[in-house]
Amino acid sequence: KTFPSSTGRLCAASASASTLSAASSMMMMMMMMMMMIVPSSYAYGASSSTTTPAWSELERRLPNSLVAGPAVYYHCGGIGDGDDALPLPDESTLADGRTILYRDRNGWCPRCEQAWLALEAKGIEYVTILVDAERRNSDDEDDNGGNGNGGNDSYYDRPGSTLPRVRWPDGTVHVGSDDMLPFLEKCEETMPGCPPGDYFPDVSISVDIVRTSIERRFDGVMPRYTLPSSTAPYVYRADGDARKEGDGDGGDGDGIVQKFKYQVTLEEIEEILEEYDDGPFVAGDTVTAADVFYAPYLERFAALLPVLREGVNPRSAQYGAIRDWYDAMDARLPCYSCRVKGRGETWRNLLRMRHPDLDIAAKNDENDDDAGMLPPIVDLPERRSFKPRDVWSKYAEGKPYLASTPGAEVASRIVRDRDALIRAASAACSASLSEEDGTADAALRELCAVLAMAADDGGDGDDGIDDDADARMMAAASRLSGDAREVAAFLDGGGFWEVPRDIGLIPARALRAIANAAPKPRIA
Repeated sequence: KTFPSSTGRLCAASASASTLSAASSMMMMMMMMMMMIVPSSYAYGASSSTTTPAWSELERRLPNSLVAGPAVYYHCGGIGDGDDALPLPDESTLADGRTILYRDRNGWCPRCEQAWLALEAKGIEYVTILVDAERRNSDDEDDNGGNGNGGNDSYYDRPGSTLPRVRWPDGTVHVGSDDMLPFLEKCEETMPGCPPGDYFPDVSISVDIVRTSIERRFDGVMPRYTLPSSTAPYVYRADGDARKEGDGDGGDGDGIVQKFKYQVTLEEIEEILEEYDDGPFVAGDTVTAADVFYAPYLERFAALLPVLREGVNPRSAQYGAIRDWYDAMDARLPCYSCRVKGRGETWRNLLRMRHPDLDIAAKNDENDDDAGMLPPIVDLPERRSFKPRDVWSKYAEGKPYLASTPGAEVASRIVRDRDALIRAASAACSASLSEEDGTADAALRELCAVLAMAADDGGDGDDGIDDDADARMMAAASRLSGDAREVAAFLDGGGFWEVPRDIGLIPARALRAIANAAPKPRIA
């Protein structure tokens, strides 16, 4: 690749300026000044292997990238007493007096998300052990159902009682969804009254609204008689005959929960959220254990219901209380939108991948006149009052391993994961990116340098980007080399990181802002 450097272009411009009119000269000078704002390493289509900052310089700009975060370990096997189970690690050695959370390594399990969110929200220090849940746990019951299409045989689609597993420093152990309420009570006992507030407040002297919402109301409002599945929760009907012929109850013989049942579910949740008019949450103005319990399922409903049943959208104006609850969870519980919450496209892609019988892709076939486009995904509040960077700042406070802004956090992750990222990008991207000749390394450093601009102090942009650094960063992003643009698209598209498995939703949104700002046609 050969491209004139910025300096070469500036010299050529200066040489010809004397022949222009005064007005033209002024315009040329303005253009030169704009070009000087952006380093030559970000020139549109240019290769930057010799001019982008070295990794040592990026580490200097991003000191948090050198600070170790909470410990994470992997357990490659089932948990239980069966053939696929491996001995549990030495918990006393790993924990060092902290709580241990076992959850699925992909971040797909809604029950694991409940436990993860509960610990994060209370600020309880914990060690994570990620379990390979693709291997079916030995103590799953055969009559637990399946995934609806009989395709997969793993924990996700035949959920048992082994995850999540939480071991407390005092030796108390909570296992599975049946232990969720005692686990949430233990969280409150461990950190009583700590933000976001009391998990079990005394809202009414006659009704324990939080425990009632978890123990009785949740099962009562969710669609009944459905097949248990972590990848398709409350999607498939347990009545197998409904898949063979029309069900006569608003379905079309596809075996999915009927539209009217989803509508009833949303109407009843709407009524629950309207009972206390002093706030948007289940028990009023503060997040409680009930909100933590409901969150993973309502999160998936927002992405999946508009796809499964036309006209059913929990985030629509028709369900104002539910929409307000979504917005409040994202804005007022920073750990949720910054780390634990999944992306809507993650849940749609997962449903498409694990349940091909639903034929979701056909609904988005632009070449099919009869196919409807998939409804747009709304992951975060669309109100202008929602400031992603402010939410991130609250989450990052007191955590030296996190960057000051969402964009800088992505840059820090690149610095930490650079060796694996170089290998992955070399394998997945075009032939121009190579591990051997350093082009993949250079492209990552170039992208990282742009994202690191977000570490500057300033206000808040709509995409979680610092306002003061926004002009420089967007200008630099628009001039990323073809290699760096390809790497940005690779990372944004889930080629290496996925939300929430590897990175939080708000940092991922900052990465997407950069990827979208870069020109789409690749210039080699």
